[in-house]
Amino acid sequence: MLSNQLKIKFLSRSHTLLGLFAIFLFYISTYFGSITLFLPYLNSWELPSRHYLNEIKYEHLIDIELNKIVRENKLNPSNIEIQLPSLRDDTIKISSENQNSVYLNPYTKEILDTNNESAIITTLFNKFHTGENIPIIGMKFMGISSIILIFLMISGIYLYILKKRTFKNSVKQNRNFIFKWHKIFGFVLTPYVIIFALTGAFLGFMLSNAAPIAFSATNYEKSNMSSLVRPILFAKKANLEESTLSSKPMQLKDLYQIASQNYPQLDITKINIYNYRLDNSQIMFSGYLKNEKARSSSRLNPMYIILNSKTAELVEKKELEDSHIMKKTLSAFYWLHFQVDEGLFLRVLFFIFGIIMLVCLFFGYLIWVEKKLKEDRIYFDILNRFSIALMLGIIPSSAFLMLMYWIIPNNTFDRIIWVEGCFYLAWSFYLFYCFKENSIKKILKMIFLSSSILFLSTCFLHEIHLDIFLVELFEMGLLRQFFIDFSLILLGIFFYILYKKVDKVQYFEKFEKEVI
Repeated sequence: MLSNQLKIKFLSRSHTLLGLFAIFLFYISTYFGSITLFLPYLNSWELPSRHYLNEIKYEHLIDIELNKIVRENKLNPSNIEIQLPSLRDDTIKISSENQNSVYLNPYTKEILDTNNESAIITTLFNKFHTGENIPIIGMKFMGISSIILIFLMISGIYLYILKKRTFKNSVKQNRNFIFKWHKIFGFVLTPYVIIFALTGAFLGFMLSNAAPIAFSATNYEKSNMSSLVRPILFAKKANLEESTLSSKPMQLKDLYQIASQNYPQLDITKINIYNYRLDNSQIMFSGYLKNEKARSSSRLNPMYIILNSKTAELVEKKELEDSHIMKKTLSAFYWLHFQVDEGLFLRVLFFIFGIIMLVCLFFGYLIWVEKKLKEDRIYFDILNRFSIALMLGIIPSSAFLMLMYWIIPNNTFDRIIWVEGCFYLAWSFYLFYCFKENSIKKILKMIFLSSSILFLSTCFLHEIHLDIFLVELFEMGLLRQFFIDFSLILLGIFFYILYKKVDKVQYFEKFEKEVI
């Protein structure tokens, strides 16, 4: 058996080395992951077509002119999908396989103008979170970093316990503010890390990249886990036999009521119509169970009821006990990680945990850099500046992206490239500034002040674009837009406070003793 001293030495080095390997990747993933908790709100904020008023109360306005929409938009009648309003998107979305979608205002049922519209901000943030913006290896490294983070949390707690037992009679070491809060945050965040790192690693890394498992399960025929799992998780309905045109048009509203009566515990989120307007047409109402939301996710393990569209006779009904245990598990993982259709409170709570996680990662890195500066001042000062640009410069760069989204016109050619280019340009600028400016305090003040100005400017410009200001947004019921604008104001105030506090923090003085 190893002595406690050897265990401490081994775990300390492992904790440090693995932390350095994963810290930047997981910092970026956590930063953007915290933002993507509010993806439904941010999506409505950046898409002008979603800026409509809540004129009436509704359950689901599905008595739409489907015939007209199918005919005018040339949708494929073999499989028409109707996505009902939800937290993810409060429109009625009508689409068919491999065709453009039609979006309806759920209150007026008018078709929304989505031309020259693109969810640039939410798409880019989500790609950074998952690693998709780095081809081939991005998601793999994000999955590996998630697994490493779980080890870091467990090893950190175990190290603390070992040190308490081993050195309980020794003189208490003088630990600074950074070390103290790194330790406290590590303890507090353990459940958060287990939930998000484990589920994220499983969903993103294991399912997409577990080649050895896929090889083994298919007798060396398939190497991609997705090719093995997706046909099971997302099985398509069998093609129906050819049929003649039905003389009686379908009444969605009536069929919806019948489905609700036959499956009252089902919260319907989506409608699929197969062989639209033919005699053998079937309609599937799918969603999740009201009392089993986690295990019946509408994405990975939906519950459903299928009716004959002409006679309303029951064709098939899926209950929770009909699902494989793996489907239930994956559904629970998906719900835990993405907080599907959950309200604002839980998202804000996890967002706060995400911010604390970022601080914990940054503090852990500062502890290492502070120690190494004594060994090689020039080398580690360069590394320190690079890290500040990477880990803190990303904040004003994100704000600049949001600002330019409202400055660059919608009809600009290659608008996505221009807007995303502004983000990378801003990030590069902060990298340059971190090496140009000698004083670490001045670097931090510049980052915090520019973040404050950019967040406040983005809010102001968005409201100028809408010609509706903050209080009016709330009064008119545009609550998602109000939430984002209000959050931008709070962020602007928060970073201005940090800007004013930097000079008073004595900790940063040790980085000012020598400059490169």
